Amino acid sequence: MKNKPESAQRKRKSGFTLIELLVVIAIIAILASMLLPALSKAKSKAQRTQCLSNIKQLQLAWMMYPDDNRDMCPPNGPGLDPRLKDLPGFEAWIYGDAGSDITTTNIQNGVLYKYNGSPAIYVCPTDRYTIDLGGKKYPTTRSFSMVSEMPPEGKKYATINDPKPVKALVFMDEDDLLNNPGNGINDGNIGLRRYPAVAWGDSPGRRHDNGATVSMADGHVEYWKWKSNDKFFSRGTINTGRGGGVSPEMLDLLKIQQGLPGFVY
Repeated sequence: MKNKPESAQRKRKSGFTLIELLVVIAIIAILASMLLPALSKAKSKAQRTQCLSNIKQLQLAWMMYPDDNRDMCPPNGPGLDPRLKDLPGFEAWIYGDAGSDITTTNIQNGVLYKYNGSPAIYVCPTDRYTIDLGGKKYPTTRSFSMVSEMPPEGKKYATINDPKPVKALVFMDEDDLLNNPGNGINDGNIGLRRYPAVAWGDSPGRRHDNGATVSMADGHVEYWKWKSNDKFFSRGTINTGRGGGVSPEMLDLLKIQQGLPGFVY
């Protein structure tokens, strides 16, 4: 019997059988299922780090303002009409409405812009809200708001003592209108309720694995993961708990209230 040509033998040896190919595909699928969650987690952590960096830069700009203004903290008026920005008493850290702004003009008109001229720091990297106008979609220009209890009652940085600067909230990642169309971000002020209120005003964000980024008056920033797991915080009275227990939502509210004046431990 004649031997087959050597080239034919090599060709048959170098090929895959159907079973071998299926085994390889199965192994690839298993590896992918193991790696994708890890990659997703890494991406989420990177976005959270970027968000913390953005709110940190915003906080540093807030802290530079008193140095140039006789220790006065940045104004936190609604700032809805930028045409009034040069009138005494109408200054604001930000103007406009994040739910409808399609340019960064209202950011640039705010009193903090001179301390950091990058509009990008006003946006969380995971904020996917867009404004539809004239058949075009415009990305949101802002994700952060200043808490309603800032500036302090005395208006000056030196008067921040309830709570101390290390705990006093300044900026917070506010919920977007894509996730929370009924109570998402609008003007530059996020209305929070002081202790002992048991209700939500405006809604903190949940974009970062059910958590939000915040900044404090001493300059440091934190990531807060919420105890409750609802899609968003609904405006109004909350369920405080039953049978002597405290609800997860109430724990979230209490955590925020510790960063506002009047909290009683």
